[in-house]
Amino acid sequence: MPIELLHHFTIRCRDMERTKHFYRDVLGFEAGARPAFPFAGYWLYCGDQPAVHLVEHDDPDRKSTRLNSS
Repeated sequence: MPIELLHHFTIRCRDMERTKHFYRDVLGFEAGARPAFPFAGYWLYCGDQPAVHLVEHDDPDRKSTRLNSS
């Protein structure tokens, strides 16, 4: 079953091209128009809606953080 809606998630990634290809090839998203931000990235669309925003991870030594649900 294809994804029908996913809305405005930003993903910081170390390999934007590989991440973009995953969202395109596996999940069916398409790269589209993006504002002229002063940093690299992609906006991926689910249909005509911008759904996932990819930006480059700026600190490879920094470990990921998770929100604590408690």
